[in-house]
Order: sequence, then C-alpha cells, then structure tokens
Amino acid sequence: MGKLRKIVWAILGLIGLGLLLFSFRPEPVPVELGASSRGEMQVVVSQDGKTRVRDRFVLYAPANGVISRVELQEGDRIEVGQVCATIQPLAPALLDERSQAEAQARLEAARALVERASALAAEAEAATAFADTELQRMELQAKGGVISDEALAAARFESRRRELELESARLAVTAARYEEAALAAYLEPPSSEALKVVELRSPVAGCVLLRHRESAGPIQLGTPILEVGDPEGIEIVVDFLSQDAVRVAPGDPVWIRRWGGQDVAALAGTVQRVEPSGFTHISALGVEEQRVNVIIDPASTEVDGWNRIGDGYRVDVDVIVWAGQDVLRVPSGAVFRREQQWSVFLVEEGVARIAPVEIGARSDDWVQILTGLEADVPLIVYPPEELTDGGKVVALGEKEG
Repeated sequence: MGKLRKIVWAILGLIGLGLLLFSFRPEPVPVELGASSRGEMQVVVSQDGKTRVRDRFVLYAPANGVISRVELQEGDRIEVGQVCATIQPLAPALLDERSQAEAQARLEAARALVERASALAAEAEAATAFADTELQRMELQAKGGVISDEALAAARFESRRRELELESARLAVTAARYEEAALAAYLEPPSSEALKVVELRSPVAGCVLLRHRESAGPIQLGTPILEVGDPEGIEIVVDFLSQDAVRVAPGDPVWIRRWGGQDVAALAGTVQRVEPSGFTHISALGVEEQRVNVIIDPASTEVDGWNRIGDGYRVDVDVIVWAGQDVLRVPSGAVFRREQQWSVFLVEEGVARIAPVEIGARSDDWVQILTGLEADVPLIVYPPEELTDGGKVVALGEKEG
C-alpha cells in the first residue's frame, strides 16, 4: 500500500507540474497574414491642382483717358478683332496767357537757332569746298616736287577737319529744327485725329475670363481691363513639394481624377513640363514649404462634362513616376528596418522567421522585392513590436489548434 501511494502521488505531481508548465507557456502572438505575389505595380505621386487657360491675354489701357462702360461679362464669347472696350484720350490742357507767351517766346528763340545753325552750316560748307580745292592744288604741286610732304599732309588734315565741321553743323541744324517742331506742336491746338477714340480689340477667339473694369470713367495708362482666352485650351498646374517634383519628368503618364465629383471617370493626361524654379508656400499649419509647379496636358477632353470645366477649377492628379508589369511585391506594411537591413517576417508552421530582403520601388500599397524572397510566400503584415524571430504566431481571428 505504501508503494502504491507513492506511485499515485508521483503521478499527481507530474500532472500538476505539467499543468503548471502549460499555464506559463508563451501565448502565440496574433498577427495579420499576407503573402508575396507577382503582378502590376505603380509608384504614384498625388496632389490636387487647378485648371487654367493655356493662352491668356490681358487687355490694358493704352493711354490715359476716359473709358466707356464695359458691357462684356465673364463668360461672353468673343471673336478675333472684336471691340471689347473704347477709351477717349484726354485732351491736352489749355495754356493760360502767361504760359502761351512763354511758349511763343521759346518758339521764336528756336527759330532763331535754326537760322543761326543754318548760317554756320553754310559757312562750314564753303570752308570745306575751299579746303578741298587747296588740297587738289597742293597734290599737283607735290607731284612736281614744288612743296614738301609735310605741307601736303597739313593740307589733307585741314580738308578732313573742314568735313567734320560741316557734318557737325548739319546735325546742329537738324536738332534746332526738331526743337522748333516740338514747340510748335506744343502751341498747336490738338487735332481731331489725336483725340480719336482708341478701340481695344481681342487678340484671340474665346471668351471673357475676368473683368477688371466695368464702369465708365477716368482710367490711367496700363490699367488692366479684361482678361480673355480660349477656355477649350485648358491645362492643369499642380504645385508639388520639391522632393516630389524631382521624381516627375516630362512625358510621365497622369490620371486626372475627381474633376467632376467622386463618380466621374478618370481622365488621362501627360506631364508637359516641370518648371525650373520653385517658390515658398506657407501651409495651413504655418510651415514653410518649397513647391514646384508641374504643368499637365489632358490627353483627351472627349469626356462627358469636361466641356464645362473652366479656368481655375480644382482637380486631383496622380502622376505615375514608375510602373512595372511582372513585379515581385509584398504589402507595404510587411517590410521593416532592422539593423540597417530591410527585412520581412515569414511564417513557417506557425513560427515567425526573419528574412532579409533587398527592396526596389515603393508605393502606398506595395514594395518591390529585388532579392531575398519568392512569390506566394506567407508573411506577416504590420508585425507587432513584441514579435521576435522564432516566436509563435496565430492569424487574427483564429485560435491555436
């Protein structure tokens, strides 16, 4: 009996020890499972942008004057050469009696200067003719050895000096006549041609995009009046962060989305150019950002509703900066960095195993795997921090078998 009792107690002890060890065994970590696969992959840079008319023209006031009321409104169709606005130039201010007398006196002085300059020009012309005659006479004497070479050189110098004096005198006559003409025009009352109404004509067929001035009244030179353009020639401008803009190149394919709501079909496009200069933009949080404008050309506008897109409309743009067809990929949440090495957690019979990999392109959903993995391999997506190599795992929603 004593021996049997010892055996029973030994068995009960072993059972208790087993239950104790079972109660303290590590629980499997619940994880989300995924798998590597082969398929299409794209790297997309997304940003919202706005439309703008490609060829835009601003009509400015060409002179000081009085503008008539601008009847055209935003959206009105216009043709090439159509009169968009008219401006009556301002008449010169009338001179009072004193100013009139002063201007008249300056005019008489200018006429006297013209006569004086003309007389000096005539004198210079006569002196030039005499110097030329003397030079010809001395050249003949030099051939006969009558005069020295020094005397001949002096005659040539005198002839050239007289020619330059004549040219200077003629220029003085021209300047004096211009001064006389300016003073005469100042005193002359304005002609009807000078006060002719100036017509502003459209340089392009399209419509009025923006009206800066509507009411009639005085207007100064250079004041903007209308902006016109062809709304069918629409392009899209998107301001990307500079670190995203360097990944975009002319010719990259583009998808234009949500230009008419959530349910409209995406419109294809192409990057036309990346502007070479960036600019500073203050975000809504007050952070300075360096941004670069990227210009996108819609490939086709034959989509229902696109003809109602105008200047300054908001659109969402996805630029495809990289694409591959048969790419070995894993979910983006499966890749993590450990000891300066990209790795993934594989699942082998309920146990997590770390596998180093070399990655390539990355998108929001996928990461390209270059080496270290094959297709259709189960792995862990978003591995928990407490998970270690060799740890037991169980898929979320499942119980350990």
